[in-house]
Amino acid sequence: MCDDVGRSERTKRRPEYRDLAADLVDRLPRPRSPERVPAVGRIARLYRIPVPTAEFVRRAAVTLLRRPPWLLPQPPGSVAWLGVAADLRERIEARSLRGRIPGRRALAEAYGVSFDVVNQAVEALIEQHLLVVRPGSPGTYVNEERP
Repeated sequence: MCDDVGRSERTKRRPEYRDLAADLVDRLPRPRSPERVPAVGRIARLYRIPVPTAEFVRRAAVTLLRRPPWLLPQPPGSVAWLGVAADLRERIEARSLRGRIPGRRALAEAYGVSFDVVNQAVEALIEQHLLVVRPGSPGTYVNEERP
């Protein structure tokens, strides 16, 4: 009976190689990029793990680095929609995003997050008067008349 309880707790935790991958990404010099992830042998020596596990660690680290910055491991209490909103705000202020913005489902796919995350980010930008919804016109637009 005790063995079953221990086993169920282990299955709830995320795999150890992901923790090692997050630690490896944290150790990389900036700017971080997938090309800077060390070779499998070096990872195996660094963490004193078998080579097959080091291969998983390397793949997970490369995957983490390919994700948008707001999907990297973040401190507790951080919220994904804040990252999406921040990126959209930067693009609006840099004038690289103008007129009608892509649909929320398309944004969700592009950012690799759920529709609800994008919806919350867009709603926040509407409240900040960076985006507007025009009556009688489909879609959401960049507010060109903002202060």
